Amino acid sequence: MKDVKPTRVLVIDDDARSRRLLVAMVEAAGHLALAASDGAEALEMARRNPPDAILLDVLMPGVDGYAVALALKAYPLTRGVPIMMVTALSDRESRLRGLEAGAEEFVSKPVDRVELGARLRNLVRLKRYGDELARRTEEMHVLLSHMPDAVIEIDSCSMVRKANAAVQRIFGYAPEELIGGDVNRLMPEPVRSEHLSHVGRYLSTGDSDIIGLSREVTGLHKDGHLLSLELRIAEYRAHGERHFIGILRDIGERKRIEHEREHGQRRIVSLMKQAGDCIFIFDADNRIIDVSDSCQAVYGYSREEFLAMRFSDLCMPASRAECEATIDRLRVSESLSYQLRHRCKDGAELAVRVGATMLEVDQVRYFQAIVHDISDAERQRLAMERHLAVASHRLGELSRHLVEAQEDARRRLSGELHDRTSPNLAAIQINLGILTAALPSSVGDDVVTRMEDIRALIEDTDTSIREVCADLRSPVLDYAGLREAMERYAEAYSNRSGVAVTVDCANAQRRLKPALESLLFRIFQEALTNTLKHAKASAVSATLDTRASPVALTISDDGIGFDPDQVGAVPSKPGMGLLNMREMAELAGGQMILSSRPGRGTRIEVRIES
Repeated sequence: MKDVKPTRVLVIDDDARSRRLLVAMVEAAGHLALAASDGAEALEMARRNPPDAILLDVLMPGVDGYAVALALKAYPLTRGVPIMMVTALSDRESRLRGLEAGAEEFVSKPVDRVELGARLRNLVRLKRYGDELARRTEEMHVLLSHMPDAVIEIDSCSMVRKANAAVQRIFGYAPEELIGGDVNRLMPEPVRSEHLSHVGRYLSTGDSDIIGLSREVTGLHKDGHLLSLELRIAEYRAHGERHFIGILRDIGERKRIEHEREHGQRRIVSLMKQAGDCIFIFDADNRIIDVSDSCQAVYGYSREEFLAMRFSDLCMPASRAECEATIDRLRVSESLSYQLRHRCKDGAELAVRVGATMLEVDQVRYFQAIVHDISDAERQRLAMERHLAVASHRLGELSRHLVEAQEDARRRLSGELHDRTSPNLAAIQINLGILTAALPSSVGDDVVTRMEDIRALIEDTDTSIREVCADLRSPVLDYAGLREAMERYAEAYSNRSGVAVTVDCANAQRRLKPALESLLFRIFQEALTNTLKHAKASAVSATLDTRASPVALTISDDGIGFDPDQVGAVPSKPGMGLLNMREMAELAGGQMILSSRPGRGTRIEVRIES
């Protein structure tokens, strides 16, 4: 369900106590309250980001409430924002002055919370109605101004009330030339008399055979030539008056093409009598005008059924748009060969190869399509594709299981290494401390120093084992999630390498699937390792975005960069690490995008569906 944005109410009052009280009342009524302490601040806030309603104190020093209201109503972006004035003035003149300044509502001090909430709801409702009306009016204006058909509105006296821009293209009159005049100037005789008769009969009896129906009529251009038009009339009533809207389409070109097509069809019929292949002839509108006899045997339709169809009707519904687009290309290229699927009358599918060419008869273009059935070859191809798809799926499953097994082995090895070594090292540390404390005073300083060196060596060993365990499998990943694991690893990496690493996670609260978190963490580790080995970078930034699917992980550094085309070509150049990251991403069904230039650093972006 789409979230509804809270209504924003701007509270304007110079008195801090009154302002806080009004803000509390507004928020208690379920609105988002914004506050301004004077008129200048309020005007700046409203113009920068217009609110849904304004609660305005009248008596303010400097710019008072009346002046603020006038300024808001004069500014286009805030003109439609409703204003409720808060005033202790109850005289008629003060309220009239507020209405003249543009206020829609008043509430008296002391303000009643329930009354304020009810009045605010009404104001916000009116604002929304006004916004919706303005939006629909603008949509209608844009729609009418871009319609290719002429739209003319007349009243019951045949006077033109409105006209869109298309009337000039069709009739030659600018809209302002028609508005206020008689629509009959657009009609020649006898159409004019027929129109007057239709209108008179409809107004007197309510009987009409033209309302809501399309019909062909003849129009009169401004320069006097006749127009072939298609007319559809609608009616509506407003304030007790009848209004009629006529939508007129210029069909002169269509009529000309129809005439030429009928003439050309008669010439093409003789071309189809002796054809042995499936041959279709269709016109520029994709309508079939002739077929060879073999078409009836292959598809199962009769000749009459074919002639009532479009050539694209033979295509399967899923490929019909592709078929029509191919026919559109044929008008330009004049010859095409392509493959797709056709459907027979009994529902059977045919895989076909179509060779289409353009024909011209008496300067009228037609199209010939020779159709070959390649169903057997298509079945063999599909069987092979299914086999490959199954093999690919099995390979993907095996790869994913392998990755999961590796991760599980890492987890076990990390746990066992930690559990078996850390307690012993800690015990050694304790015993070493006890021995050091028990040494007699006669023991030389060199022995004490050696004992301290041993303690430091044990601490360093313990730290190294913890780092190895973290590299194998970060325990933070299991209990705190990917973001925390990345931040901990980045901190340890910075301490070891001196390279500054920043981690930024959008929607960090969202937990991903454990396998995906492990995969992304491995890629993050690999990228930092690669940076340390090759990049000579001073800073690395990592960004994780889990707000939507696919999840995106981006790692960038300011290092020396390299030519991506040389990855893996020279042993001393970065290669295996990048290839490993790409392979991990692709095994999870994702992709890795690598960007780098010598001297410009490196950027790695990984996207994986969650």
